[in-house]
Amino acid sequence: MERGIQSASVKLPDTILLPLDIHKCPLEVFSYVNQFAEHHTKVILLHVVNLSIVPPDGRVFDELSCAAEKDLQRLSERFLSPRLSVRGEVRIGKPADEILAEAKESNADLITLTTYGSNSFWKRPFHPRTVENVLRSADCDVMLLHVRTRFDCDEDWFYVNEVVPATKCTGLFNVPMEFLV
Repeated sequence: MERGIQSASVKLPDTILLPLDIHKCPLEVFSYVNQFAEHHTKVILLHVVNLSIVPPDGRVFDELSCAAEKDLQRLSERFLSPRLSVRGEVRIGKPADEILAEAKESNADLITLTTYGSNSFWKRPFHPRTVENVLRSADCDVMLLHVRTRFDCDEDWFYVNEVVPATKCTGLFNVPMEFLV
């Protein structure tokens, strides 16, 4: 610490909203959340079902929501610390609108968004406009994490025991605490 400059005290969040795309789920984000959160922290895993077409009936949304709920539950059990209070939530609509609505309804202190890509900061899972809308409109803090992994809950779950040790060997799950506090 430099002379004359005091570090700001940071209040750790009581409620973290973690929007996830279950088809491009960044596994290392769970390590960040586990290290950043305290024992009493609530974590809300949010998946937004966003269809570009209008389905013939509501069963499509029901089936997609049911599958997403199961995936969020499995992700929570496998990757989040049992000391955290975790709730999975599936919403239907535009991602930015639903992320902001969930943050407001759950009184989130922190929204954690993830971005991919080696050449560009603005890569999937969230469209640049989604990230921009959340950054500009959120009533709480927003943290952007640049991630490397993409885990598809539908296709990759059978290989999770091979994927996780491989990412741990590469150091993707080692998060220096000075970056989090």
